[in-house]
Amino acid sequence: MNFLVDVGNSRIKWGTEAIGVCSPLGNEPRPSHDIPALLDRCWANIPTPDKVLVSNVAGAGVAKFIVEWVKHRWERDVTLVTPPATGWGVTNGYNDHRRLGADRWAKLVAIRRHVDGNAFIVDFGTAVTMDVLDHSGLHHGGLILPGLQAMRKSLASSTHGVKIQDGAVAEGRYGLLARDTVGAVMGGTTYALVATVERVAADVEAAMESSVRRIVTGGDAPKLLPLLVSDFEYVPNLVLSGLAIMATQPE
Repeated sequence: MNFLVDVGNSRIKWGTEAIGVCSPLGNEPRPSHDIPALLDRCWANIPTPDKVLVSNVAGAGVAKFIVEWVKHRWERDVTLVTPPATGWGVTNGYNDHRRLGADRWAKLVAIRRHVDGNAFIVDFGTAVTMDVLDHSGLHHGGLILPGLQAMRKSLASSTHGVKIQDGAVAEGRYGLLARDTVGAVMGGTTYALVATVERVAADVEAAMESSVRRIVTGGDAPKLLPLLVSDFEYVPNLVLSGLAIMATQPE
């Protein structure tokens, strides 16, 4: 059994891989401190794995806590994923392959197994990432923009009169046109993301002069997917799926 960890900007997800099957087990907010307490609470009863693979975009401090916890509890080394120039059928499109996020690399590896042709992958997370992978496995690069909460927090911190609740813009109902400020922020940011994704997807398909499979993932994907006009497919846990491939299949 292999243990897989996806450390994101705001959450930690984990799962196991056995016989080629990835099984998500947990999903918790990532604390700003005391990571070991979270691991003690959530991982203590997990049997000792054969391998531990981690995709981490939260910095060296968080990685250090996980490496030390795994070493102390399971006496295992941790493989911290660093994107290579090529591997698992994917050619990294970044000028410096090491600068691509580990999470984005893992998603590309997963999509390479999931899609035969060209793919446009959108992750609606704390940051929204878009990546393009062609039918040969070549990564053409991507885009990064703020996610829903990041956009709303930015507006709240830069303007007067937008209410804050528990560190985020208060959730509320909104429609096409809002009649209050919070609703206007909610709707405006939502439409901004949806419109951007639709436009980029159309431009990518035109640039590639070929059909492109459209994939969405990430925490906000279920709420945004119904608003996308074109045909997008929701695929959860892409990072864990990519880690499972890397744990079991030769590079």
